[in-house]
Amino acid sequence: MSDDAFRNEMEEIVNRGRIEQRERIDQFQRQQRHFWKQAAGDIVDDMFLSREIATNLLEDAYASIRSTAVEVLTQVWRVQRLPEFRRKFETMALTDPEPSVRASAVIALGNCYADSQDAEMGRFFGRIVSDESTQTSIREAAYHALFSVRGLLPHLVECYLSGFQFPSDVDWSFVSQCVNDTF
Repeated sequence: MSDDAFRNEMEEIVNRGRIEQRERIDQFQRQQRHFWKQAAGDIVDDMFLSREIATNLLEDAYASIRSTAVEVLTQVWRVQRLPEFRRKFETMALTDPEPSVRASAVIALGNCYADSQDAEMGRFFGRIVSDESTQTSIREAAYHALFSVRGLLPHLVECYLSGFQFPSDVDWSFVSQCVNDTF
């Protein structure tokens, strides 16, 4: 086989791989949008059209719409690096009356500080994980966020793949290190 023929064959293989990858991404995005529409209804279409609409829906009366707005803002509009959203997600994580919204806000806040090694956020999430009066779903979201802030998400994925259960499988020394900033 000539060099040109080999190069053309390799380019064709790479292009097929790119097309297949794009198709998988498109399928995932369709499934995610379908999930959001099941949770929040047709208003999701408006969230995709305008970041301002999605932002305003953070104040909606319905928890499912608030939670979906948090997810759309972080996954579609990529607002993680904007300080006003960090503050808003922190407020929601602490004060929203609905635990599912608080958990979504905690995960979003973890995404805002992903790989940052931010000690203050480590303490923030560590305190939530340690607070037994806080609902388990919120505590587990905070545990996830701790791994995100510390840049250890691949380790957390391995834990879940091996059957991780919250709170029995929590690495409490890791949480303590984050709370005490001795990491």
